[in-house]
Amino acid sequence: MTDATGRPDWVTEQDVVGTLDAREMIAAGGHPLPQVLSAIEQLGPGKIFMVIAPFTPTPMIEKVRNAGDMSWTEQVGPAEFRTYFKRGG
Repeated sequence: MTDATGRPDWVTEQDVVGTLDAREMIAAGGHPLPQVLSAIEQLGPGKIFMVIAPFTPTPMIEKVRNAGDMSWTEQVGPAEFRTYFKRGG
C-alpha cells in the first residue's frame, strides 16, 4: 500500500536501522554499492537501510529489486535523495 504522499506503508522511520550518506563518496568517485548490498543482507525482518545520495541511484535500485528486495526513493532537497531498502518483496 502507498499513502497519500506516495510513501509505501512499509517505509517507517522507526524501522530504519542503518544509514549511509554516500554523497561525499560519490563526489570522490567512489561506489557505495558493495556497502549497501552488505548492509541489506544483514537486515533483520521488517528493518530498513537508508542511503542518501545526490541523485536517485537507479542502477543500485535495479540490482536490489532484481534480488527480490524492496526500495523506495524520495527527494528531500536539491541534491538529497533518500532511498529506503527492505528485504523481501
